[in-house]
Amino acid sequence: MGIAEYGPPPSGDPTEPAGHAPIDGPRPVLGGHPAQPPLEAPASFSTGGPARKDKNWLGVASLIAGLLGALPLSICFGVGGLRAARDRSANNRPVAIVGLVASVAAPLVCTVLALNYFGLSDKLAERSVSDKDLATGDCVLEPGGWSDTGGVLDTTHLKVVPCDNEHWGQVYYTKAVQGATYPGDDAMDAKSVEICESDEAVNKVKAEYGPNISYGSLLPTADSWFDYRTVRCILMPALGTLMQSWLVGS
Repeated sequence: MGIAEYGPPPSGDPTEPAGHAPIDGPRPVLGGHPAQPPLEAPASFSTGGPARKDKNWLGVASLIAGLLGALPLSICFGVGGLRAARDRSANNRPVAIVGLVASVAAPLVCTVLALNYFGLSDKLAERSVSDKDLATGDCVLEPGGWSDTGGVLDTTHLKVVPCDNEHWGQVYYTKAVQGATYPGDDAMDAKSVEICESDEAVNKVKAEYGPNISYGSLLPTADSWFDYRTVRCILMPALGTLMQSWLVGS
C-alpha cells in the first residue's frame, strides 16, 4: 500500500467549491436562507408628526353654538371635534371641550338672568303661610286690606319672602296672651302695645334702626281665641321698604 502525501491546503476560501470563482454579493448562510436587505417602511406609513387642521372648524362651531344656547348643534359639533382631534385631523381639542361646556352653561345662565330681569326669582322664593305659622325673623309682604288704623283682615295667606328681597315688614317678637276668655278688642289692643313695646321685644331690633321704624301687630280675635292667642309684632320702616333683616343676630 502506498503512503499518501499531504501538502499545504489549497489557497482560497474552503467554503467555495473547488474550481469556481469567488461569489460576489451576500453569502449564503449554512442551514438557513439567504440574507435579505433591511425592510423599509411602506410609503403610506406615518410615524407621527403634527396634527392637521382640516377639521378645526368643528370645535369652533361647537363653541359658537354653545354660546348661542344651541344645545343640539353644540353637542354634535363638539363630539365631532373631539373625534377629529383623536384622528389627528384637528388640533383644537380644548376648543371643542369648551364648546360642550358652554352648551350646558349658557342656557342655565340665560335662565337665571331672565328670572332676575322679570322678577320671577322673587316670586319663586315666596311662600304662603297663615299668621299662626309666622315665626320671629320672618319677612313678609304687606297683607291685602292692611290699614294702619286697624281692622280685621284675612291672614290665612300671608306672603313670606327671603329678607334680602324687598319686603314690607319683619316679625320681631311673638308672645301668647294668657286668659280663659277673650278680653275684648280694646283690652287686646292695649295688651298688644304692652307686648310689642316691652324691653324684651325692643331689644330684638338692632339699635341703629330704632329711630327709623314703626310697628304693627297681628292679634287674636274672639273667633280665633280658642285656636290660638299669640300676638305677633311686625316692624316696618317709617319710609319705603326693607331690603334686609333688622333683627339682632341676623
